[in-house]
Amino acid sequence: MQGIGFTADFILFTIPAFNYSYYTKPAHIHTFQAMYFLSSVCIQFGPNSVTFLVAAEVYPTPIRATAHGFSAAVGKLGALFASILNNYITTQQIFKTVPWFGLAGAVLTFIFLPDTTGLDLKEQERRWKYIREGRESEYHGIAIHPKHLSLYERLILRKNKPYNPELDYQQKVEEIRSEWLDRERAKASEKDGHDAEYDWEHDEWSEELDSYFSRTSGNSPELEAREKPMVLSDKNGEAVC
Repeated sequence: MQGIGFTADFILFTIPAFNYSYYTKPAHIHTFQAMYFLSSVCIQFGPNSVTFLVAAEVYPTPIRATAHGFSAAVGKLGALFASILNNYITTQQIFKTVPWFGLAGAVLTFIFLPDTTGLDLKEQERRWKYIREGRESEYHGIAIHPKHLSLYERLILRKNKPYNPELDYQQKVEEIRSEWLDRERAKASEKDGHDAEYDWEHDEWSEELDSYFSRTSGNSPELEAREKPMVLSDKNGEAVC
């Protein structure tokens, strides 16, 4: 959408820019108006909307609000520059100047913008977790599939090289297993009377997952706590059995 919007604006501004006297004549003014209004539609459905959507998706959660605000501020600086510049040049010069920004936007979009269409934001965040931990090369998930990466990331940075669905599946299973073990430890700790409390209200683990990890992980911490031998002591504190 962003690439199409920028490209359409480049074309729709270039045509009247170099035929300005022709399109400003009364016989052709309606065509001029139609191109101008159409360019406004293209800028709204393309760059004006996609820039906000992309900024909300590509940044990692801990800095998303700050980075999104910075991106918006840079956009406002561009709008301010255009408003000031337009006061010093003629209308025809405006039409000759503006298209090149659209062309630059289309080129930058094509080269640098990743495509997050259809990509779960949770998976994107999972990839960022690996990056923040310095283990980027260990991530093999769908977020680095070539269809989700920019041309620059694919051809220059080679970010898609570690993509491997089979390894990613194994990693996900182990990550979920780790979460399940943490859950079991919290439950066991709570039943032992320790301070840790398990959030039963938001327990979303299905019986299938519970059963699978119970079978493949040996005894869970909760079961181990449940199966501890009971020690009976006499009044002096000495174990009798």
